[in-house]
Amino acid sequence: MALADRPLAYCGNVHPTESLSDLRSQLERHALPAAKEIGRPISVGLWLPRSALQGLDDHAIAEFRSWFQGNGLSTTTMNAFPFGDFHASKVKERVYQPDWTEPERADYTVLVAEFLAKLLSENGEGSISTLPLAYRRLKPNAKAEDFFPNLLDVVGRLAVVKETTGRTIRLAIEPEPGCFLERTSDVIAFLSTLRSSVEPQSAEVARQIKEHLGVCFDVCHSAVMFENPGSALRSIAEAGHRVVKIQISSALELRTPADRGARKFLSQFVEERYLHQTTGVAGDRFLFLEDLTAPHALVPPEDWRSCASWRVHFHVPIHQSEIGPLHTTTWAVDETLAAAATLAETPDLEVETYTWDVLPAISRSGVPDLAQNLAAELRHAQSILDRLRA
Repeated sequence: MALADRPLAYCGNVHPTESLSDLRSQLERHALPAAKEIGRPISVGLWLPRSALQGLDDHAIAEFRSWFQGNGLSTTTMNAFPFGDFHASKVKERVYQPDWTEPERADYTVLVAEFLAKLLSENGEGSISTLPLAYRRLKPNAKAEDFFPNLLDVVGRLAVVKETTGRTIRLAIEPEPGCFLERTSDVIAFLSTLRSSVEPQSAEVARQIKEHLGVCFDVCHSAVMFENPGSALRSIAEAGHRVVKIQISSALELRTPADRGARKFLSQFVEERYLHQTTGVAGDRFLFLEDLTAPHALVPPEDWRSCASWRVHFHVPIHQSEIGPLHTTTWAVDETLAAAATLAETPDLEVETYTWDVLPAISRSGVPDLAQNLAAELRHAQSILDRLRA
């Protein structure tokens, strides 16, 4: 399937959800009006916390599927990065817990896979995005091998899902600044090491890894790490790994770090719920700040002021190239999708701006309604895909 023909989803972790009925209510309130705004059915990248998936019976899932599809909604992907409480007043580094050394992470991921399989069509294919193994500060002594057992357990269980249901579910590891895997090169090296570690013992397990494990490329995260998105995507394929999913997202960019007025404007984006890792390049030095703070924005160290630009892990609307005196990295979305169109295996596509209720009002283009904002982002992403088709 050509990239332009792939279902284009928005990421459902934007919705506060504690149960399947909560999810349905959120979709009624936001997804259905967004579809009406666009004038066509839409796809949704679903998210449910572990507490919502535990104990779900087949009848409840079948009833949800009937309602979901009956209202013109569809899905091929889910987000299993947040384990739960993603809309708590303070999430920060808790979003990385449990990490991939803990069996709870594996069990939750399989619950997500089993739920998604029941929503897919016969012989359908789906994807699940997950965290980059662990947050570095929380696991400073971790080694790649520490994450192998639970990942291999899940890969094996995904193979069972395929055998029993006919649906293929792929797990996609998502690099992120400050994590055990923060660059594209990190996830390539990890997957290559994992596969080579099992090949001498079991060709079948190596095949399962190739079939069921790959990369989720988050455009915002890649931009914050100052990667070239086209080169990064091609490097994954050249290493023999699959780009399973692309999260279409945009970061904040401050192109005038020496300008106090621009930094003061940036300080409006300091908020208490999510981490906003901040980076810059000063000469040959890569600078990293775990979380954007008002003191750092207003009175940064000299090396930060001398950077050509700062990039901030704050998912901002993908259809806005400027926000006041700030820029965004929405240009990277165009470059990513252009490169993705050349891949042999077409990835799932998901617009992931989950920050609408923590964005300063000036970032929302004066549109407070979530459905309208989701529709605007989907229209923008679709316009890029349509240009690729032409």
